Amino acid sequence: MKWIALLLLGGGAVAGAVFWAQRPSRSAVETTSLGREGLNLLTQEPVQKELKMAPDQVQKVKELADRPRESTPSPESSRNVSRDEMERRMNERARASEKAITELLRPEQLLRLKQIIWQQQGTRALADADVAEALQLTKQQKQEIKQIRDYDRAVMRGLFQAVSEEEARREMAALRQSTDEKLQGILTPEQQTQWKALAGEPFKGEVRRSRFGGRSSGGSTRSKSSSSSSSR
Repeated sequence: MKWIALLLLGGGAVAGAVFWAQRPSRSAVETTSLGREGLNLLTQEPVQKELKMAPDQVQKVKELADRPRESTPSPESSRNVSRDEMERRMNERARASEKAITELLRPEQLLRLKQIIWQQQGTRALADADVAEALQLTKQQKQEIKQIRDYDRAVMRGLFQAVSEEEARREMAALRQSTDEKLQGILTPEQQTQWKALAGEPFKGEVRRSRFGGRSSGGSTRSKSSSSSSSR
């Protein structure tokens, strides 16, 4: 892909950003990390400073972040909603958020936001539709990534039920490291090089994590990217 080549040659800040700005909308099933996590990051001052956002952009982000709160159904109304319907609603909100962010940010801002998201995710970003497209992951690679992540989630769900919280956290850290190594092992040497280029320069700001891109929850944690984020 031309924009990847430009990134690797050092001219990728604008070329890569133009790609993100001009890429077609995702389908109902396929959403990206930009739609799921981008808005939460844009509400945070360290990210706003990194992107050099103008005051009117910051205000627009605040308006966008407030909108999901107004439209989120109450627990009572969601009680009888099927899992498929909940997933459809989340994908719909993610696509709307991705479209709004793409229209709001300048191309270079959009690319840098994607890089910050990927750095926060580490190898989890390999499941991102944009990353998969950029690295030209094969069907077999995508399937292997899905199997590893499904197993990872299943084990994590059972940890707190089987052991103490402190022990569970230790085991989760070990599991994440093992999962990262397995995911890295799926990539070819060329893809590993491309992945490091895609992640860009390390973001040194401190950010809050949230379950979904629209807002951070009371249980969110702070995380600081490091130079190892692109190779986790």
